[in-house]
Amino acid sequence: LADALWLGAKVAERVKEHAALASKRNVFRRLAYDRKFRWWCVVSVPFLAFYLTGLVLEADAAYLLKALLLAALFALLHCLTNALLDDELKNIFPLSVYLATKLWFYITWAVFVAPVVGAAATAAFLLCSLALWYTFLRSWRSDPGVIRASRQDKLRTIVELSERGGADGGGFEPARFCSACLLRRPLRSKHCSVCNRCVAKFDHHCPWVANCIGAGNHRYFVGFLGSLLLMCGWMLWGVWRALEARCAGAPATWPACCPWLAWVMLNAAFHLFWVAVLAGCQLYLVVCLGMTTNEQLNRARYRHFQARGGRSPFSRGPLHNLADFLGCGLCGLLAPRAHDWAAAGLDDDAQHYV
Repeated sequence: LADALWLGAKVAERVKEHAALASKRNVFRRLAYDRKFRWWCVVSVPFLAFYLTGLVLEADAAYLLKALLLAALFALLHCLTNALLDDELKNIFPLSVYLATKLWFYITWAVFVAPVVGAAATAAFLLCSLALWYTFLRSWRSDPGVIRASRQDKLRTIVELSERGGADGGGFEPARFCSACLLRRPLRSKHCSVCNRCVAKFDHHCPWVANCIGAGNHRYFVGFLGSLLLMCGWMLWGVWRALEARCAGAPATWPACCPWLAWVMLNAAFHLFWVAVLAGCQLYLVVCLGMTTNEQLNRARYRHFQARGGRSPFSRGPLHNLADFLGCGLCGLLAPRAHDWAAAGLDDDAQHYV
């Protein structure tokens, strides 16, 4: 039955899951289809992978043997995640990686760094962490600007667009109508294929916060990137100080002296690099160009960008763009332009901004 052609992929998956759970003979098969067990795998695997990698690096063994052990470890984790995680759980896996990495940062700071740097530096580190957690939670749990419509509104929209006609009159062009949500696309909105919803002023879907970034949480996301930069910078400095205190030799000898701290420093440096690149791109698009990531990647598809040679009709200059993005005036000199990006409107509404 589960392999019948008329069953959709998700329905077939549910049939297999219930059949496996009903079976009392094969314990491993039941675990493979137990959703709670798979969810805990998503949570625990990144945490264990980080720790086991550090444990292997700390082992008193030859470098070749360590390399083979790490290769075997990551091959096992790869097979395990592919076997247990479905598409929905894989979408939140990067979030688990982020949370596991930050948790080990805290543990490392408490065990190795705090005794070396003193209370003031630890307090500053925790202060950055508070800002990070606030902006992260708002980016993760806030409504990004989901466009909602009642059943009557959807039926009314379908009737109106049907009466308007084909491509020349509007109709059901993909740029104007979302066939998944059955609603007329507001200006600057886009349907997210991961979340299966339309989001106002859509920027991108971020796997690190397991949420879309749009009109409702874009400011918090940029704040999250800034806070993460500060925390990673503090972590690099703290680990550097801890390595100086523990290892008497030159920095080149530190990985052999304390592999765990070197491993944590490598992670902090990697996070600092990609977050700095992402934050720079976000600020450049928002402040200098006055467009979202989605608009920058797909501007050739939007008429209001084509009419201006690819430039954004929403840009009012860097300072005004920044005031619009923050939603507040800068030193009382610039007034932000308020706009409800979730309100219905066709692409032709962009002429208002030109």
